[in-house]
Amino acid sequence: MTRTFKGWHMAVITVTFFTVIIAVNITLAVFAKTSWTGLVVENSYVASQSFNRDATVARQQQAVGWQMVVEVTREMVRVSLHDRANQALSGLNVRMKLQRPVTETEDRVITLPEVSAGLYSSGMPLHSGIWIADVTAEGRDHKPVRFVQRVYVK
Repeated sequence: MTRTFKGWHMAVITVTFFTVIIAVNITLAVFAKTSWTGLVVENSYVASQSFNRDATVARQQQAVGWQMVVEVTREMVRVSLHDRANQALSGLNVRMKLQRPVTETEDRVITLPEVSAGLYSSGMPLHSGIWIADVTAEGRDHKPVRFVQRVYVK
């Protein structure tokens, strides 16, 4: 018995092929619409205008010589600040913005109170994974100093 390839066979293959293609396209479109946009800045041209100013501020901060150590666990956030002579920096206002590299849904800003000389800490439940810790420290006698560090929470 020989089987022949008929027109309806070709129609079924063609309809099945395009149905799969359309289903995949719809799925990818839904994921693209509901996930992270990838947008880092609203207008890259405007953001680029401040590059030289930002680089100058970074060089000034580096000249101050402050050292920062960030520790992040699932339960708490701790920042240790020391000056160039390794003396603890006390009496500062320390603020930390924690954000995920690929989403804005878990971003949070916290103020870290000083718990001992140069040590600023706060309880903060965090999910495991990679976080960006953007720390700003300022005092009465100092301009704000900013540190940005990528941390991993186990």
